[in-house]
Parts: sequence; structure tokens; C-alpha cells
Amino acid sequence: MGMPTKDIVNLPECDDPDRFVVNGGSVGVAASGLRVVENFLDMGHLAFVHAGILGDEQHAEVRKYKVESLKGGGLAATGCLFYQPAASPVAKQGADVAYAYTALRPYTIMLRKANPVQPNRSDMIALFVQPLAEDGSVAHLLLAYLKDNLNAAALRRFAHLIFGQDKPILENQVPKRLPLGARSEISVESDAASTAYRRWLRLSRVRYGAVPEN
Repeated sequence: MGMPTKDIVNLPECDDPDRFVVNGGSVGVAASGLRVVENFLDMGHLAFVHAGILGDEQHAEVRKYKVESLKGGGLAATGCLFYQPAASPVAKQGADVAYAYTALRPYTIMLRKANPVQPNRSDMIALFVQPLAEDGSVAHLLLAYLKDNLNAAALRRFAHLIFGQDKPILENQVPKRLPLGARSEISVESDAASTAYRRWLRLSRVRYGAVPEN
């Protein structure tokens, strides 16, 4: 609402000629858009909601990582390392995968994860959440993956599979809006990114889709 104060988000991976840049689809979610973003940030659910793909119940530990505020607003979570049985459609075996999250807007977040074929480079997933109501939203996915042994159709199927597992979890969270109070929900060390996200929303006075701090 109002006049934009920032430029459109820049995604340099989309300019790389050796990547598939794929529209991962738009999915309606009966939950606050802020809940959708926070779920995207949460590594703790990977071993259980995405077991056998993005996580394994025998490797559920979320190791300590770094969270920092960005100049001009937003946050970055780096140094994230998590065991994944099938981190991408071309992964041949399980491995510890490096993750980096960047939240530039309350409803916009990017994930960069090490590519299994070229580990010195990252694949990118961007999530743009469109709030339709305080407890309803549409999640728009954009993926920029290196083309090694991959095709666009497989990439779309992978994105739909993962978000299809998240959707019922999101829609059954109570309350559907995201609580911003520091003591509204219990947090542990692995929730460092979520805690920073909620603090940023409080300081930015984001209220739509949230349960404000009393």
C-alpha cells in the first residue's frame, strides 16, 4: 500500500544462462502469509514433514547457525547445515547441505542451498506470498536451479511435492495469524531465524496477518 520505498527484489541467479528459471506455481493457503514465510524459515520441521526428502528423523538436529539483521530491514540466516536424504531432484545420496536464507520483505524470502553437482554454487528458491486476508494467502514460488542432469518438469514436480506437504501443516496451525509476542509461543535455539523474523515484524509495526504483542 502507498508509494514503494524500495526497488524490486534483485535475483541475480535468474540471469545465469546455465539455470532453469521456473515458475513453481501459486498455491492458496488458508493461513496468514506471515505463517507461510516463517514455515519457510523453519529447518526444524524438515526431518518430520519432509522425511525421506529434505530430512530424516534420525538426523533431526538443527545445528547452530548465524542470524543477522540487514541494513534497511530484513534478516539473513547463514551457516545453516542440515542433513538431507534427497536435497534436490538430482541428488543421488544423503548429505549435509548448506542453506542460506534472506528475508528482504515481510512477505518475500529467498533460500539458497548448495547444489549437489556443483557444491561451490547454490540453487535458489524465492517465495513471494500474497496476502488475501489476515488468515488466507497465495504462495508464489520461483526456482532458479543449475541445469545439471535436471529438467524443468522434474523441478516443478519437486516444488509441488514439497509445498504440498507443507500446506496441511500450515492450515492446521492455531492461531492462523502469526503471534508476535515474545512469549506467545515457546522458542528454542533452533528457532533463531523465526525469533528474529517475529522481532523484525514487531519493530516494523507489521500488523496485517499477525497477532500483535499485547
